[in-house]
Amino acid sequence: MFELPRALPTSSLPTEPGIYVRGRSTSVSELVRLEPTAYTAGRTGNILGAAVTGGISKAKLKAVVRGSRAAVQVPEATEFYFVFDKTDQGMGPSFAWLSQITSPNEFSLIRFDVKTNSREVVVGAVGAYSRQSGTEDQAIIQFTLTRLAPGKYRVVPDGSIPIGQYAFITESGPSYGVAGNRVFDFGVTGRSTR
Repeated sequence: MFELPRALPTSSLPTEPGIYVRGRSTSVSELVRLEPTAYTAGRTGNILGAAVTGGISKAKLKAVVRGSRAAVQVPEATEFYFVFDKTDQGMGPSFAWLSQITSPNEFSLIRFDVKTNSREVVVGAVGAYSRQSGTEDQAIIQFTLTRLAPGKYRVVPDGSIPIGQYAFITESGPSYGVAGNRVFDFGVTGRSTR
């Protein structure tokens, strides 16, 4: 078990709105900005089960991201920094689709199920009598957030993040239109060999 580095001073955080990942290094230069990636919404699983049971068994709605790996790969991810635009009250003009989101609590940190050419996570279920939205509990990684300054937050996972593919996803889900179908994805490769 490793000791978490101290939080970066707010004066050294980036001014550009976004989500940044930091590994164990205490260097500010180790902050890497996560870029948004589009996902395909509405792919379903368990269609046969839903059809056979007349909709009593629910069909799963999945968010699917192309490629088996995120563009951003880090040896480890011990903490994240969220920087919101204080004047726009959101992630700023670059992320107009997130203009109403002002806290990391409006995101879930999820682990993807990696396939040959894609990454996916269940984001809802539809049955004959109900519809549920939200990421499945087993895919969610709990975290603790600390407000450092207006529009600046530190997010620390409640445990180490093992090797795999991950993302921050808003809980609005795929039913709110294509504009919101984005994740901030990254991969954890394991300890550096240097």
